[in-house]
Amino acid sequence: MTESPEPPVPSSLDMGCFPTMPLDVRRLLTSDTWLQLAASPAAAHAAVTLWSQCWHQIPAGSLPDSDVILWRLAMTDPATWKAIRNDALRGFIKCRDGRLYHPTVCQFAVELEERKKSETKQRDQKRENMRKFRDKQRSDNGNDHVAETCRPMGRDGSGIEGFEGKGVEEDAAANAAPRPNPDVLDATKVGSDPKSFVFKTCAEWLAPRCAPVRSVGSVKGALGSMVKDCGGGDQGIASVLAAVFACQRENPVGDAIDWMMGYFKRNHGNGQTKDRGADTASHLQTLARQAEEMRRPAGEFDG
Repeated sequence: MTESPEPPVPSSLDMGCFPTMPLDVRRLLTSDTWLQLAASPAAAHAAVTLWSQCWHQIPAGSLPDSDVILWRLAMTDPATWKAIRNDALRGFIKCRDGRLYHPTVCQFAVELEERKKSETKQRDQKRENMRKFRDKQRSDNGNDHVAETCRPMGRDGSGIEGFEGKGVEEDAAANAAPRPNPDVLDATKVGSDPKSFVFKTCAEWLAPRCAPVRSVGSVKGALGSMVKDCGGGDQGIASVLAAVFACQRENPVGDAIDWMMGYFKRNHGNGQTKDRGADTASHLQTLARQAEEMRRPAGEFDG
C-alpha cells in the first residue's frame, strides 16, 4: 500500500487576501487534463470551479475529501457529481492529512506568499531606514556645536569630500565661521521669486521628509495641487509657503506632504484660504519674520 505524501503547503497557508488566482493560460490549454475535459463540459465546469474553491480553502490549494461537500463546492448535484467525479478531480492528490491537494494551485499559492513576505520585508526596511534618517536629522539639528577639531560628516555618515589633509588650525578657522544649515529653510531667500523658492528649494527640502521618500518631481506635483487649491497665483504660493514653514517649525513625524494637507484643513477648511485678497507681499514678510528663528544657529538669542 502506497503511503500518502506530505501536504505540499503549510497547514496555515491562507490566500484570503488574494482575491485573484493566477492562471497560466498556455499551461492550462496544452495540458492533458484540459484536453480530456473538452469531451465533458459538465466535468470541465466542475473542475474549474473546484480549482477556484480550493484557492481560498485553508490550507490553500486543498479540498476536503468528502463527496457530500465536494458536489456542493463543484456547484452540481449528487447524481451528476457521481458521474464526473474522477474527471473533475484530475490532478488532485490525497495527502497524509486526508485532504485533496492540487499541485499547480499549491505552487501558485506558495509563490504569492513568498512574494508577499518579500514585499513586506522591503516595506518594513524602508520604514526603518526612514526612522533612522529622521532620528539622525533630529540628532544633527540638536548638536550643531561640536568640538572644532571634529571631522564634519555628510548626512549619510561619510566624510565630506576634500576634507582630508587639513590641519587642526585650519579646521578650527573653518568651524568658527557660521555655516548654513541644509536642513533649515532660509525665509530671507524667498526674495522676489517665491514661486521658484516653493518649487525648487521647498520641493528639495520636503522630498526626503516624505514617507516613503518621494522624488522631487513628485513633491513638485503635490505642491502645484496645493497652490491651485489655495486659490492659485501669488496667494496660493504664499499659502503653501506658510504651510512649509509651519511644517519646518513643527517637524512632524511621518509624511510631510500629508502633514501639510492636514495643516490646510485645520487652518483653512477644505484647502481654500479664507482671505484671497490678502496682501501677498505683506504675507511673505510676515513669514520671513516668523521663520527668522529657524535660521539662527543653536544657542543664539536676542539681547
